[in-house]
Amino acid sequence: ETEQILERHEKNLDQLDKKKKDFMDQKGKGEKLLNDPKAPKFLNGHMERLVGLWKEANNKGEDRLEDLKNNLVAWEAYENKRNQLDGQLNEAEAEYRNTCRVYDLEEGPKDHTARLATASKFRKQIEDTFKGMSGANDELAKLLEEDKKDELATETSEYSEKSNLLNDMDEKLKKLDEFNGQLKAFDGQV
Repeated sequence: ETEQILERHEKNLDQLDKKKKDFMDQKGKGEKLLNDPKAPKFLNGHMERLVGLWKEANNKGEDRLEDLKNNLVAWEAYENKRNQLDGQLNEAEAEYRNTCRVYDLEEGPKDHTARLATASKFRKQIEDTFKGMSGANDELAKLLEEDKKDELATETSEYSEKSNLLNDMDEKLKKLDEFNGQLKAFDGQV
């Protein structure tokens, strides 16, 4: 849909560009009349208004074209980041489910250290990907209708809630570290 709007807008800008010759002719005639000492006083105001409106139309057209291009890029980024985030959250979920106590004095701390590194990697990846997705959503919100804005905002907040898995993982690893300390203390008592 954005691509179609972009094409239509480019056609409109082409039409505006084709009218430039007419504008320049009118501007030239107006300037010629202004040089005449018998020119009416209101003509100067009309000429300024004509030039101002022409510049405004061109500037607004270019701004709109830029916004549409950014919107198209943001849609692609949003889709890519959302799909990437799905994969990363699924991997993190699997890692969370596979994290368990290791009843071995040597392997327990090693496993905990490895899982800390993995959790840190997942946190960085997921937060960076979510930031990209959220940024794309903010760009999309500039041109979207309210119902679609609400839909994407809801989807983004759902992913934010799913990202709470990272906090759960940190808590689980904290408990594992405590367990490893207790196991070591218990072994020292025995």
